[in-house]
Amino acid sequence: MKNKAYWTDQALHFNKYYSNSGTFSIKAFVSKFLYCRTNVIMSLISPAGSKAMLDVGCGSGIHIKMALSRFKRVIGMDISEEMLINARKRLYGVGRDKYELLLWDAEKNFPFKSNEFDVVISIGLLDYVNPKTVLLECKRVLNKDGFIIFTLPKRPSIFFFLRGYLGNLIRKNLLDLPHIENIANKKGLYSLIKECGFEPLCIKSVWTTMWVVKAKNSEDKLGPNLPSTKA
Repeated sequence: MKNKAYWTDQALHFNKYYSNSGTFSIKAFVSKFLYCRTNVIMSLISPAGSKAMLDVGCGSGIHIKMALSRFKRVIGMDISEEMLINARKRLYGVGRDKYELLLWDAEKNFPFKSNEFDVVISIGLLDYVNPKTVLLECKRVLNKDGFIIFTLPKRPSIFFFLRGYLGNLIRKNLLDLPHIENIANKKGLYSLIKECGFEPLCIKSVWTTMWVVKAKNSEDKLGPNLPSTKA
């Protein structure tokens, strides 16, 4: 992970976007995007009663907290101790039998048995790591009837100007955000899904800048039709 130093030492710069209530600033704009993305993700997660969920790159635990009522057990793992400290604060008062937080590098083999989880999510992580490496481990720990939800930056996008040299300067100096390593067009996204042994159930585009994918385990080829909506 080229941005490892950011996530280990400056992660709370990113976390503040989940609580930015401003209206007319560029940072508030980022916060509104994250709020919309979270709503899309939660609409795709299982209803109450599922057994176990893994959040790969769980950050400050916002998706863990929202998913707790739907799962008997939720595990989050992240490379940033800062983020995990903040996640513990966010989850204060929740019974520790309901969740677990692990300090872990997602590009290493996950410390779990195969077929252990009903749902795996990875939100905002594949922007910065090797997507195939992480998704193959997600597939390994996902049970045969389970599904994954992950996000990946989208191309083309009306926000393309934030992904070049000048855009990276804006991200770093004005937004306190690291530069994005991975972007996928529709063809590349389909290829990644297939190469990692998944079959897409739904793909959504959030603000033209982010793919949100829900997929299940499959060894079959991708079908010709795929539901796709914008949020």
